[in-house]
Amino acid sequence: DKMKFKLRCLKCGKTYPENKYICRCENGCNSMLRTEYKEHKLKINEDYEGLWKYINWLPIQSVDERLLKKTSTYKTYKSKHLAKHLGLKNLIVCLNAYPYNKTGSFKDIEAELAYQRVLDTQDNGKPFVLSSDGNNAISFTYYSSVLSYPLYLFITEDARLRRVWSYKKKNPNLILFPIEGDYYDAIFLSNKFANVKDVLPEGGAKNVARRDGVATVILDAAM
Repeated sequence: DKMKFKLRCLKCGKTYPENKYICRCENGCNSMLRTEYKEHKLKINEDYEGLWKYINWLPIQSVDERLLKKTSTYKTYKSKHLAKHLGLKNLIVCLNAYPYNKTGSFKDIEAELAYQRVLDTQDNGKPFVLSSDGNNAISFTYYSSVLSYPLYLFITEDARLRRVWSYKKKNPNLILFPIEGDYYDAIFLSNKFANVKDVLPEGGAKNVARRDGVATVILDAAM
């Protein structure tokens, strides 16, 4: 078995292969899918830097060269002054901020892994459908531009005007749907739109790439 990982529904146990971009169990379970890696022992891949060092425990097969050039990561260090101020002896800080994150948002980590995951599957090329009130929009818009990957973004008009500074008019891969309403209206409409043929609901918290990407923060702190 050459498969690096499989996805398992935590409710019914149904498994899915790594080349299938899926965020919800096909049996309709109201449960998360979990990544089960063939490699049980954490091995650092020294060929990469930043979060990509943990590629053995990321739901991807490779790292696109464009991502390596524009990758976002974090700075992990053992605190001295803040730890002393708080009366703590062992405080590990994982800083997600500019310049480590290209947009200044920690969602960059989630976005680039979500894109890399879809690039590695049979669904590569299908537009992502995403709703956001700010942070996700910033990061997914930025990496849509980096990778020239199509993105349908449902976002409140207020967020579009005030918070999405990563938007570039020269990015033909992004289609914006500004919503005159609140965030829940954006979520509702994006969920409706995601039923259209040949588009992919990005998945949000149900996306294993997002969760495993953020989990590298814990791995980095442990290392």
